[in-house]
Amino acid sequence: LLLEMTNHCLTLFLVCFSLHQVISAGSDEFVKQPQGEPYYVTVGSPGLVLPCVVQSKYASAPYSVYWMRLVDSTPYLVQADSKYEIDRHSCDSCFNLRIKTVDYNRDNGKFYCQIAGPDGFASTSVVAEVVVLVRPQKPTLTKERVETREGQLEHLQCESIGGNPPPEMRWFFDNGTEVTHLAEVRNATAKDKPTVSTLAWHVSADENGLRLGCKVWNLAMGKTTPAQETWSQQLLVRYPPKVTVGPDARYGIEVGQEAKLTCSARGNPPPTRYSWRRTGGTRDSTWTEQNISLTVERDDSGSYVCKAENADGSGEATLDLDVQYGPELVVADEVVVQQGETLVLKCVANANPPTKTVVWTTPTGDTHPTPTLHLPNVRRQQAGNYTCTASNELRLYGAGSVSSRTASKRTRVLVSHAPGEARITVAEPVLVGSTVVLNCSASDPGYPAARFRWKAPGQRDYEYGARFSYPISDVQLTHAGDYWCQPFNDVGDGQANKYKLIVREPARLVKTLKSEDTVREKETNYRLICSAQGNPIPNITWYFNDQPVNSERFLSILEPEAQNCDVPERCSYKVSSSLQWMTGMRWNDKGYYTCQAYNGAGRASESRMLLKVQHRPVVVNDPERPTVAAQLGHRARVSCRASASPEPVFRWYRNGQELSQSNVDFGSTQQRNHSFDVYENTLLLSDVQQTDLGAYTCKVANLFGEDSFVFNLQPKSKPSPASDLKAEPLTHRSMRLSWIPGFDGGETQQFTVEISHDGRVIKTISAPATEPPPSQHFVGIETPRPVEFNVTNLAPLTVYSFRVKAINKIGESEWTQPLVAITSDSPINPSIPAPDSASYDSMTQVLAFQPPLDPNRYCLMIYLLKSSDLWERWDCVSETDKVELVPTAASLRVRNCYQQTLECSEVIEAAIGVATAVGWEVVAAICFTVLLFVLVVAVVGLYCRRHRLANEKKHLVNNGNGVGVYGSDCAKNRQISAPIYAEKTFSASSLGVDRNTGSSKDSGVFTSMSNYQYDGPLVNGTAVNYTDTNGGTLPCQRGAGGYEDHQRRTSQEQQQQQQHWQQQQHHCGGDYSTTGEPGYGHLGNGYTMPVVYGQNFVDMNPAGGSIYASREGSIHSGYSTPSQKRVIREIIV
Repeated sequence: LLLEMTNHCLTLFLVCFSLHQVISAGSDEFVKQPQGEPYYVTVGSPGLVLPCVVQSKYASAPYSVYWMRLVDSTPYLVQADSKYEIDRHSCDSCFNLRIKTVDYNRDNGKFYCQIAGPDGFASTSVVAEVVVLVRPQKPTLTKERVETREGQLEHLQCESIGGNPPPEMRWFFDNGTEVTHLAEVRNATAKDKPTVSTLAWHVSADENGLRLGCKVWNLAMGKTTPAQETWSQQLLVRYPPKVTVGPDARYGIEVGQEAKLTCSARGNPPPTRYSWRRTGGTRDSTWTEQNISLTVERDDSGSYVCKAENADGSGEATLDLDVQYGPELVVADEVVVQQGETLVLKCVANANPPTKTVVWTTPTGDTHPTPTLHLPNVRRQQAGNYTCTASNELRLYGAGSVSSRTASKRTRVLVSHAPGEARITVAEPVLVGSTVVLNCSASDPGYPAARFRWKAPGQRDYEYGARFSYPISDVQLTHAGDYWCQPFNDVGDGQANKYKLIVREPARLVKTLKSEDTVREKETNYRLICSAQGNPIPNITWYFNDQPVNSERFLSILEPEAQNCDVPERCSYKVSSSLQWMTGMRWNDKGYYTCQAYNGAGRASESRMLLKVQHRPVVVNDPERPTVAAQLGHRARVSCRASASPEPVFRWYRNGQELSQSNVDFGSTQQRNHSFDVYENTLLLSDVQQTDLGAYTCKVANLFGEDSFVFNLQPKSKPSPASDLKAEPLTHRSMRLSWIPGFDGGETQQFTVEISHDGRVIKTISAPATEPPPSQHFVGIETPRPVEFNVTNLAPLTVYSFRVKAINKIGESEWTQPLVAITSDSPINPSIPAPDSASYDSMTQVLAFQPPLDPNRYCLMIYLLKSSDLWERWDCVSETDKVELVPTAASLRVRNCYQQTLECSEVIEAAIGVATAVGWEVVAAICFTVLLFVLVVAVVGLYCRRHRLANEKKHLVNNGNGVGVYGSDCAKNRQISAPIYAEKTFSASSLGVDRNTGSSKDSGVFTSMSNYQYDGPLVNGTAVNYTDTNGGTLPCQRGAGGYEDHQRRTSQEQQQQQQHWQQQQHHCGGDYSTTGEPGYGHLGNGYTMPVVYGQNFVDMNPAGGSIYASREGSIHSGYSTPSQKRVIREIIV
C-alpha cells in the first residue's frame, strides 16, 4: 500500500512538473519548436514529424533534451524505438520527433520537447497537440414520439458514441428552425462513451406536426461529408383554437357597402364551433356562422369578436369595423336679416372620419374657413346663396390611397330692403288696333318682393293696386303718352320711372289706282295719283313691273296735306303722290305700275294697275340673232314675235314676194301673250331644200303702222363661239363664270370650260347650256342672256386662266380668248394662331418657321410677291418647322391654315436673308465696270444717231418722202429698228403661244398672238383686255410721217408706197419679207413684230414672262418684249 501511494505521489509530481514546464514552454532556448495549432492525423498514417531545434549550447552536456507525451492526462517519456524516432542527423542541435505509425490510444494526446540542466534548469517547447481523427457513430434519440400540450416543458436527448475530436450536435425542426441554443452537450469521457445533447423547450402550438432532428459532425468526416442525423416522429401538440379574423383587424368600409367578415381558426383537435358577437357601438348582436356579411350603416361601427372552440378549449379574435361616410351638413334653408344687422350662419357637419375642412362661400365667391360665419353690417348687395362646403378623407380597406368626400349645402340669405328703380318694357312697335301690355319690373326687386302702381297719361295720382303689367286693348293714337310705374314693398318705395308709349298707324292707301287703263303711244301729260295716311308720315314709292321707276323719264311728286293736331304723336298724317311722264308715252311703257305706301309700321300698302299702250307693231326678236338653222329634207320653224296694240297682222316675204300657199309649201301659227300684247307668228316650212335657204322677211302691221324683221335660214352647223367671258370671285375657293352664248347652229349646244394654271391645263369641265329665266314682266327688244357656271375646288389667291367653247352634235366652236382671273384670299379665322416667326434663306431656298405645326390638322400657307407687285399663293404645306425648295421672291408671307377648310390666321412677313461670300470691294468694282460700259455705249449710240439724222435730212431735201436708202444704210436701219433675237422669228411661236388655240405654252397669261393681244389684270374681279386690232408692216424705209399721215393716205397712195417698199426689199437683200404672219411688222432677217398705232398702248407684261410661279420650279424668266413706243417714235422722226 505504501509503495502504491509512493508511485501515485511520484506520478502526481511528474504531472505537475510537466504541466509547469509546459506552461513555461516557448522560451528562447528553442530555435524551432512545434506549432501552436493541433496536428490532425488519422490512424495508421506514417511520418508525422514534430520539430525541436535548441540553441547549440543546450545540445550537449551538461544539458539533456528529450520528448514527453501526455495521453489521458498521463505523461510518458518518449523513447526511440519501433514507434518513435529522434532525428539527430538533420543538424547538430536537432531533436525532431517522428511518429512512425499513428495509433489512437498511444498518440492521441500532447507532445512537447524539454531541456533539463544543472541546478534544476528546465525549459519546455510549445505543446504539440496530436489529434487522431475518428468519425462519430450515427446519433440516436432517447424517444422518437412526443405527445404533449401547448406550453409544457419537454426534454429530448441525442447520443453519439465515439468521435475525435468530440462531435458537434445540432437540433432542427423540419421547417428549418434551429433550436441548438436550447440544448446542453456532455462530451464523451472515453472513446467508447457517448456524447450526449439534451434539448429542453416549452412546446408551442406551431410545432404541432413537426419533426425534431439531431445532426452530428466532426472533422474526421471532412468538410464535404454531410452530418449524420436522426429524426423523431411528428410532434403531437394539443392546443385550443388560434383565431384569425379578416379581411383586416381594422376594417374600414364606406356606408352602404357590403362588409364581409371572415373567421378562421386552427387547433388540435380542430375547432368544432364558431360564433360572432358584437361589442361596443349602439347595439349588441350575435351570429353562429363562421363568416358573416352585412350591408353596413353608420350604427354598425364597433368591435366584432369571433370565438372558436375545440376539446382543449376556445380562442377569440377581435375585428374593429369602422363604417366611414362623407360629411352630412345641417344648415338653415333660408335666413332673413335686416339690412345693417350682423349675419350669422352655422354649418354643422357629421362625418366619419371627422371633417378636415369646413368653408363658407359668399355669393361673390369670397371664402371663409369656419363652421360659423359672422358678417357684420350686412347690405342688400350681400343677399344671395351662401354655400357651406365640408370635406373629409376616407381610409378604406383595399383602396390604394385615401378617398376624399365633399358635401355642400346652400343657405339663401334674404336682406329685407326697399325695391330699386322701375323699368318698363313694351313689345314694339305698337300698332293701332293691336293689344299692348306694359310690364314693370325693378332694377332691384327688394325684399319682400316689389309690387307696382301705375299712372296713365292725364292721371294725377297712382291707381290703387299691385299689378306688374298694364294692358291696353284696341290701341289708338290717343293712347300715346307717358306711363309711370312705382315699385314698393313693406320696407319702402322704390324710384318711379316713366315710359313714353308711341303708337304707330300703319300706312294705308286712301286713294288707289285703277285696275287697268289704256293710252296711245306718244300721248303727253299722263300721270298716276294715289294718297296714303298713317303715323309717322308715309312714304310713297312707285314701281314699274316690280322695279323702281326710272327717274330720267318720270317725275314723282310727294305732297303732304296740312294737319291740325295738338299732340304730334297722336296725329294721322296724309300725303299724296303723283307719277308723271316727262316725255310722250312709249310703246314699252305698258305694264304693271304699283303705288306703295310704307312708314315702317306694319306691312306696306300698295295699289297695282295694268297700263296698256296702243302702238304700231314692234318686232322684239333679238336683232343680233337673225339666223335660223334647219336640216335639209326636214321641217323648219321661223318664229316672229311682235308687240302691238291692237292685234297685228303677220305677213311673210321672200325675195320681195309675199309667201302664199300657191307658190310655197308653208304654214303659220299665231299666239298672244295678253299681259303685254306680245304676239308670235311661226312660219312652218316642210321638206326644206337647198333652194329654200336664204332670207325671209316678217312684216307686222296694224292700224298705227308696221315693222319688219329679216331672218336668215341656213343649214344646221356647229355653234358659234361664246362671247363676253367674265369671272367673279365667290369664295376663296370658287369663282363664277358667265358668258353670252353664240348661235347654237340649230342644235342643242353645251359648253366646255378649260381651266389653266401656270401654263398647264389642270381641268376641263362640261357646263350645260342653262340660261337664267327671263323676267316675268319684261317689255322690250329681246337680248341674249348670259350663261353662269360656278367653278369650285380652286386654290386661294391663285391666278387661273379660263376659256370656253360651245359644242353640239355637229361640231364645236373656237375657244374664247383666255380670261385671266385670280381667286380671293383665304378668310381669317381668329381662333387659328399665327406663326410667331418665319425666316427664308435665299441661298438654300429653305423657309423656317416657329412654332412647329401639327401636320395632321394644319398647313402653312406661303405667299410670294412677284416682280409685277402681285401677291400669289405658292402652296399650303403640311410640314412641322421648315419647308424646302421655296422659290425665290421679292418678299414672302406665311400664315397657318386648317387643311380641310383653308381658313387661316393673320399673315406675317418672313425675314429674308441672303448669304454671300463676295466682299463690298468686288461689288463696287463690278458696278464701276458696268457703269463705264453703259457710258461708252451711250456715247457711241448718240454719235450714230446724230450721223443718221444728218443723212436723213439730206435725203429728205434731195429726194422727198418716197426715196429709199440702199446699201449699208439698210443694215443700219436693221440695227436700230428693233432688237435682234438670235436668228429667231419674233412671232407667236417664239413667245410660247399656240396660234390655233390661243393657249400660252409658258404662263397661261398670253392670248393668241395673231392680234398681239394681252390679257390685262383684274379690275374689281373682271379681267381687262387691252387688244390691238390693227395690223401693219414695218418696211425698210426712212421716210417721215406718223400714224396721222397713214390715216390720210388714199388707197392709190398706199399701193404706190407698197411698190416702193418692195423695191427697197429687193435692194436690202430680201430681209424684209412680205410673207410674215398677219398683224406683225417686219424687223429684218426674218424677224417680225406687231405694229401698234396710237399713243394709248399699255404693255401689261413688259417682261414677257409668267406673272406667277409654278409650284415645281422657279419663276419663268420669259422673253424681252421690244418697246413698241420706241419704234413708233423713230418712224415719226
